[in-house]
Amino acid sequence: MAKKKRNGSAKKPSNNAAPGPARLAKQVAIKYSTPEGQTAIFSNLFAVQDDGAEFRLLFFQSQQPLIPPTDSDAVERFNAIDHVKAQCVAQVAISTSRIADVIRVLSENYASHIARQQAQLSETAKQ
Repeated sequence: MAKKKRNGSAKKPSNNAAPGPARLAKQVAIKYSTPEGQTAIFSNLFAVQDDGAEFRLLFFQSQQPLIPPTDSDAVERFNAIDHVKAQCVAQVAISTSRIADVIRVLSENYASHIARQQAQLSETAKQ
């Protein structure tokens, strides 16, 4: 994996630096926004890399070959395939301190999705 570029503008204070003001903490609401026109990108493969400081979630689209079954040499062309390309379409880096939150939120949302599906199936079966 290539070395990550780090933002070099944030410098650690030296030990002989004058003490600064006390750190203040405040909780404020976050207003989420998605840029107008931003499109979703389909991904059918993913990988996770852990480099110690961050988890990288890499999302890929596989590009499966198209071999019409009516081609006379379709079987030979199919048997000749030794790999399928997968193009990385997005990478997300998440600090190790936040990955547990991501996993929890995904798990909760997935559990809700499954519960809704089961409720719909149950309702359909009653009809």
